[in-house]
Amino acid sequence: MVHRLTIVDKASHPTQADLSSSEKQSMAKCPKCRLDVRTPWFFDLQGWAELRCPHCLAQLQMKPRPVVPIFVPAFIVLPLLSRYGHRLALASEILLGITTIALILMLTVRVPVALRKTTPLEPAIRLNIEGK
Repeated sequence: MVHRLTIVDKASHPTQADLSSSEKQSMAKCPKCRLDVRTPWFFDLQGWAELRCPHCLAQLQMKPRPVVPIFVPAFIVLPLLSRYGHRLALASEILLGITTIALILMLTVRVPVALRKTTPLEPAIRLNIEGK
């Protein structure tokens, strides 16, 4: 029996490897229209300054995360464990590493967005520079 080799058509939806770098960006939900919005990379300040929802054209900004009440106690208490022996010192160093990685991932992955608070067009205080 002879088997014929046939060419298989490409899948209609692209896989993760087929996506370009701009399509691999993380997604967030627009708080106004509840549709997905591509967010820029965490350190792309220009991208965050120009972020708009493509569906409703709302200006968006990065929503701050509650980092201080979660991670500061861990960064204060864990080094104090090293006073109570070698095993606890090793455990505290490992937990500090895990806490640091969790902090970085919490800040950079799946960044939530909020509606940008627009500044008023007229300044509250006018400077009299020209002496008028």
